[in-house]
Amino acid sequence: MADIKITDLPAYTDPVSTDVLPIVDVGGNLTKKVSIADLLENAGTGSAAAPSLSFDGDNNTGIYQPGVNEIAITTNGTQRLLVNGSGSAQFSNSVSIGGTLPASPNISLNANGTAEFAGSVEAGEASTTATDKAGVTLSNAGNVLVQRPAGATSSSRYVSGYNGNVRTFSLNGDGSATFAGGITQGTLNTNQSTGDGSLLKNNGGIVIQRSGGNNGTIIQGYNGTTRNVLIYSTGAAEFANNVTLTGGTQSSSTVQARRFATSALGTNSEGKLQQNTGFASFTLGSDNTAGGSSRVAINLKYNGSEVTKLNYDGSATFAGSVSIGGTAAANTIDEYEEGTWTATITADDGSSQTAVTLYSSQYVKVGKLVTLIFQADIDYSVSNQKVRLSLPFAPASFNQGGGCLVSSTTLEANTFNFVISGTTLRGEPPSGYTGTKSFRGSVSYYTN
Repeated sequence: MADIKITDLPAYTDPVSTDVLPIVDVGGNLTKKVSIADLLENAGTGSAAAPSLSFDGDNNTGIYQPGVNEIAITTNGTQRLLVNGSGSAQFSNSVSIGGTLPASPNISLNANGTAEFAGSVEAGEASTTATDKAGVTLSNAGNVLVQRPAGATSSSRYVSGYNGNVRTFSLNGDGSATFAGGITQGTLNTNQSTGDGSLLKNNGGIVIQRSGGNNGTIIQGYNGTTRNVLIYSTGAAEFANNVTLTGGTQSSSTVQARRFATSALGTNSEGKLQQNTGFASFTLGSDNTAGGSSRVAINLKYNGSEVTKLNYDGSATFAGSVSIGGTAAANTIDEYEEGTWTATITADDGSSQTAVTLYSSQYVKVGKLVTLIFQADIDYSVSNQKVRLSLPFAPASFNQGGGCLVSSTTLEANTFNFVISGTTLRGEPPSGYTGTKSFRGSVSYYTN
């Protein structure tokens, strides 16, 4: 082959890793060959100032190896990115992602530990148009959206604040909030004449302050769009209805005292004594001229719901439990109910039962004690007479309870005995009868 200059050789712009180049082995003073793959995998380690892989005319910008199993990128002689053997990456300055770089990135992760986002920041998935989402959104408009799936309770805290390991406040999923201290709005200082603010104290008190000379309204109460209460910072107050004082002399014409008359019932003359704190109310007497002896004598309400009502005829209604002779559980009746129930009747083995028919199935439930009163007709022409009855209330796990029914025609020794078995009432009629026999009686048992 004739001599030819290397610069005159045809260009090879797409070499592969197995292509070879001539190379001089300085130690052996020999000309040898080396593949492109072998040449690149044995590059020097380099440094930030002189990276082993750099660029023409910019020798302090490129890639080098600062340590074993590490690789770094350097620009202008300074390390900018380091990737270690575990895959972690370390940037020496801010990181910009997306947007118009470098002036307007979508995301900036700054070297001082802060982060900037052009749009919203989301954790999970929050959506005000869905009921099954859960997440947090920090919008670029300054809003914070915290969402739990529908059905979240007060124990589902949306936002919690801690001082050390002590929770000082929580904003809950049901719309309630809990604060360990007071809640202050505005500037409040009762030791000075200047100050406009309010304080909800954690001992149940409310403090409202206006600057000296500012005699505006501090409390307003509305029923719908109708204002019924006004309390001013001067101490004056206006009420749309009567106000009853608990003591002292009623000297203002804006306070109307109403008393109880000793005359007979049937007119408005008995009047009404009422105390209403907004959240709880007490009414003694009634304006209602109808109803006779069933008219209300005492009515107690809490949060708008009636909890206790005592009528003129001596009857009473309680929304909760009643304790007699003490406040322990043993002295408390938390439920009284009467009614009827339709029992599911099966044979003892669970199969269909035709021998037993139930009539007049009634129950009385007082607290945990349930008493069943019913009549059972037994057809003795049917061979399988053992029976199981479903119960109106689940029995207690200790299966305490039982009873018997007695023949309705004669008081004979044989009775229809029942016991609690699992979640059913199990009975076996007495033998020795023919035709159809009626038994009546009661069975008692306890619920949980």
